[in-house]
Amino acid sequence: MDDMMYKVGDIVRVREDLERHKSYGNYYATTEMAKLAGRKVTIERVLDDAYRIKEMGLYWTDEMLEE
Repeated sequence: MDDMMYKVGDIVRVREDLERHKSYGNYYATTEMAKLAGRKVTIERVLDDAYRIKEMGLYWTDEMLEE
C-alpha cells in the first residue's frame, strides 16, 4: 500500500484516454469505468494494488488516474 500514489480523500481525474477492456496494471477498465473518463473522482479506499472511488465501486489503479 505504501507504493500507491494517492491516499483516501484525494481528488483525482480519470484519464481522458481511458479505454474499456484495456489492462491498466493488474486490472482492466470496464465500459462503466470508461464513462468516467476525464471526470474528477474521490479516493474512498486504498487497497494493496488498487483504489475504490466514491463515484463507482470498481477497482482502479494508478495507471487509470491522474492528478
